[in-house]
Amino acid sequence: YLLSKKLLHRIYLEWRFDLIHSHFTIYSGQAIYHFCKNKKIPFIITEHYGKTNYDITENSIYRKIYQHVFQNAKTNIVVSKRLKQEIQNKFPNINNIHLIPNGVDVSKFIFREKKIDKKKPKLISIGNLLDTKGFQYLIEALNILKNKGTHCKLTIIGEGKERKNLESMIAEFSLQEEVELVGYIPNNKIQQYFDLADIYVHPSLFESFGVVVIEAMASGKPVIVTKSGGPEYFVPDKFGIKIDKANSQALASGIRNMTDNYEFYNQNEIRNFVEENFNYKNIAKKIYQVYEDICQ
Repeated sequence: YLLSKKLLHRIYLEWRFDLIHSHFTIYSGQAIYHFCKNKKIPFIITEHYGKTNYDITENSIYRKIYQHVFQNAKTNIVVSKRLKQEIQNKFPNINNIHLIPNGVDVSKFIFREKKIDKKKPKLISIGNLLDTKGFQYLIEALNILKNKGTHCKLTIIGEGKERKNLESMIAEFSLQEEVELVGYIPNNKIQQYFDLADIYVHPSLFESFGVVVIEAMASGKPVIVTKSGGPEYFVPDKFGIKIDKANSQALASGIRNMTDNYEFYNQNEIRNFVEENFNYKNIAKKIYQVYEDICQ
């Protein structure tokens, strides 16, 4: 908070800006609120944080900060329907809330139509190796499928403190041939892993949006996502399966269902859906329009 205030003052001395756009309310939004109040400069907030509702409900100090910042912002932008609903439920007097989702550079994701080997579907999942990403349930799901005669190949990309626990689970279930933890992969090399996969699985327990789901869809992949607060709101039924979170059996059923009915998911339509709705150029135009409406 203090660092943000100092940086704002320093920048303002060199460049007299007309509008400030803050991503997140705590702590940058708080600093911008106080700065703009003194300078009489309009500001915008984009809230991404998935645990906003928890902060507002459980922390009275945070609740007061959110309320003051949201009330004084010229416009509040949220990236998901769930975030919009939560803010409106907690602060019903705040009505200047716009839903503008996150976007991706679609040109970085190459679409190549792929046929699936239904006897051994290839799955990919990406995220930090944390409890909240739900990889433990995905590994359990693969064990369920293996015991029923379906041998999937799962590649998990990411690093984190749960790696040893996940490795122990893989060994316990004898899934060394089915599950590979490849660690951190640079963004510019993710595409080659998408190319090899048939299905993207996102087992997260908590999301505000889920950009990686959009990236997978930009590569034409049908997706399996949990009802974790983000992806279930933007993934159409014809492009993916939405299941309850923290449910290994549901994940296993979803993987089996999508594999059996893979032809139902039109990969080209999935790619086009992202191009039309989440291309970062289109998202930028929506944000620029907000700027113009405020500054005109």
